[in-house]
Amino acid sequence: MGEKKRSLAAAFGAISSTLEILSGDQIVYDDVPRLYFAGRGGRAVVKGLDNIDRFREAVTDVWHGDPALYYGFTRKRVEGQIVQIFRDVARRGRAATLEDLKDGVRDLRDKPTQSYEVFRPAWGCSLSGHISTLGPYTVYSWPRDRDTILSNYPRMEEADQALRWSSDPDPKVLVSIRVDAKEPDRAMELADPVFFRFENLLRFIIHDSEGLEDVSLLGFEAPGGEQAAALTRTPSGSTWQSKWSARGPIRDLDLSTPTFQSDPAHVWLWTAAAAPTPTDLQRRVLTAVDWIGRGLRDRHSGKQFVQYALALESLLQIDEKDPFRPSTTSQLAEYAAFLLGSDYEERTAIEKRIRQIYGRRSAVVHGRSAEVQGDDLGDLFGYLVRLIETFCTHPELCQIKDFTAVREWVQVQKYGGGPPPARPL
Repeated sequence: MGEKKRSLAAAFGAISSTLEILSGDQIVYDDVPRLYFAGRGGRAVVKGLDNIDRFREAVTDVWHGDPALYYGFTRKRVEGQIVQIFRDVARRGRAATLEDLKDGVRDLRDKPTQSYEVFRPAWGCSLSGHISTLGPYTVYSWPRDRDTILSNYPRMEEADQALRWSSDPDPKVLVSIRVDAKEPDRAMELADPVFFRFENLLRFIIHDSEGLEDVSLLGFEAPGGEQAAALTRTPSGSTWQSKWSARGPIRDLDLSTPTFQSDPAHVWLWTAAAAPTPTDLQRRVLTAVDWIGRGLRDRHSGKQFVQYALALESLLQIDEKDPFRPSTTSQLAEYAAFLLGSDYEERTAIEKRIRQIYGRRSAVVHGRSAEVQGDDLGDLFGYLVRLIETFCTHPELCQIKDFTAVREWVQVQKYGGGPPPARPL
C-alpha cells in the first residue's frame, strides 16, 4: 500500500506540473505541440512533447496502479476523470491537491462492477447445430439464435439495434464471452485478447497451412485473388506469362463439428482457455498456440518461421538464471527428443533436426537470411503440433501444472529408462 501511495503522489506531481486549465476563451497561437481536452467546465491543455510524454506516463501509472481502475475502465476514461478533477477544482478558484486526485480516483473505484456478455461476429465459419460452448466462448448461429440472445436482456430493442451488424454480407456466427468491468468500453477491450485466442486456437486445431479455412473475429481477410505478369525481351520481340491465384479462406468451417468438443487434445485446450488462472503448463501451451496461430496466418515464410520458433521457446524453455543451464538450442532439442521420441534412434534424430532448424533462427532474426526452406518450416510446425498434442493427451503430462515437473519427467526418461509418452492419435 505504501508503494501505491508513493506512485500516486509521483503521478500527481507530474500531472499538476504539465496540465494547464485554460480560462474563458483563451487561445494560444504558436507552433508548440499540445494535447487539448474539451469538456464540462472548460478546456485543458498539455503543451510540449516532453510534457505530453510525462502527462501520459503519469496517467498510465494511475491506471495501472489500481486493479479496480485497470480492469474496470479504459485508460481514456481514467484520463478524462483526472482532467475533470483538475477542471472542477480550478472552477472553484484553487489548485488541485493530491487529496482531490485521491477523491476522484475513489469515485471511479467505487462504481459497481458489471458482468457483460461481449459479442463479435465470426467470419469464415458456420454453425449447423445448436448453440455451442467452446471453453469460455459461446457460439451462436445468426440470425437463427437472435431471439435466444435478445431474450437474455431486458432492453431488447437496444440489444437488437446493437446486433444489427453493418456488414455485407451478414455474419453467420456470433461468438461471445463473459467479462467483468465497470464500463462497457473496458469490457470490450478486455474481451479482444480473448477473441484473438479463439482465432488462434481454431487455427491450431485445423492447422490449415494453405489457408483454405480460417476463422476470424478481428481483421478477417476476405477471399480474393492475386494477379501477376512476367515479361521479357527476346530477339523477336517479347514474351509474357500471367497467373492468377486464390487468396484467403474459400470454405466455411462448421463449428458444430464434433471433434471440436470431443477430441481429448481439443478438450484440454478449451479447458485451459477457460481457466481463470492458468497453470504454468496451460499458460505455456496457450502462448505457443497463439504464436502458431499468428504464424499460420502470415504469408511470409521468414516471419512464419520466427513465430514458430517463439512458440517452441514459450513451450519448452526454462526461465532460470542458472550459470550451468544448457544453451537454449540444447535445451529445446533435448526436451523435444525425449517428449516425442520412442527409442534411441528416433530421439537422436529429433534432437539433431531441432538443432539444425533452431540454429537457422538466428540467421533469419538477424537478417542474414530472409527466406526459409520449406522442409525447415514444415518440420518445425510438425514438431510443435506433436509436442502440444503430447502435453494435452499424455496421461501423466496433461496433469502437470508446473513445468518443473516436465523437466523432472524428462530427467527420468533420460537417466531412468522410463517408458516414452504415448503417441497421440
